[in-house]
Amino acid sequence: MISILIPTYNYSCRALVCDLQAQCVRLQRSDSTFEYEILVADDASTRPDVCKDNEQIARLEHCRYLPQPENMGRSRIRNYLADQARYDYLLFLDSDAEVADPHFLENYLRALRTSGAEVICGGVANIPSLKDPACSLRYYYEESVGEGRLARERMKNPCARFSTFNFLIRRALFLSIRFNENFVHYGYEDVFFGMEIKRRQVSILHIDNAMIHAGVEHNDVFLAKTETALRTLYSLGPELQSFVTVSRTALKLKRMGLLPVLAGLHRCFSPWVRRNLVSVRPSIFLFNLYKLGYYATLECASPKA
Repeated sequence: MISILIPTYNYSCRALVCDLQAQCVRLQRSDSTFEYEILVADDASTRPDVCKDNEQIARLEHCRYLPQPENMGRSRIRNYLADQARYDYLLFLDSDAEVADPHFLENYLRALRTSGAEVICGGVANIPSLKDPACSLRYYYEESVGEGRLARERMKNPCARFSTFNFLIRRALFLSIRFNENFVHYGYEDVFFGMEIKRRQVSILHIDNAMIHAGVEHNDVFLAKTETALRTLYSLGPELQSFVTVSRTALKLKRMGLLPVLAGLHRCFSPWVRRNLVSVRPSIFLFNLYKLGYYATLECASPKA
């Protein structure tokens, strides 16, 4: 018995819900014990066209549309969905996901029945092709980490590779952990959750059951979200930072006395690097350097740096 939970903000997810609901109906025909519900919580979207489209979800069988009067934030909205859910297992999906496999739900059920894992992560896939050159940064970044998205790679460090984009969890376990509601801004709430899974020694399994990340933003938007995420990372302390590559690398440079040098180089060259990153053919090498340099400026601006 599964509750499919989808938080959304200014994004139409009616097509996603229709695809999932069709898979659920098909599963019910082959297994009379299968029960499901699909809950979509709209976190006070400001676009009337998106709200109007998502409102149609309520007309689908076993689906609920839950519009919120005020914005709750990324963690709180997910906790709210879990509180509203009725069934034993929760499948969390981001609203900008797109179904890649007609057997997506069946794959999860098979893994659940055969593995005994309490948390199962399906993974993320890039869009098949770049349609808008203005969205090239996110596209090429996802392409560059493609091999690392495979389950065998994620299982090398399963808790650190936990992602909120597409995962299944036992409801009782989730309610005992919950997402940390201090995460109001974009970034790294999944890392914090993965840390808690590791601390509790919860069994976690990564499988190749990816959803396509269809919500590819314009380059300037993605770059701004990256900077927001890095500020979030910096604000959350050393325990979380030890889980993340960019902050671990910055710590090594700090011990070597090189972090102020990197921060200075970032301040000098970031305008030029940004021009590349918002272009139609951005360099992912420069993007990774930009993230490290930006994080270095945060560390060096601190009185304790």
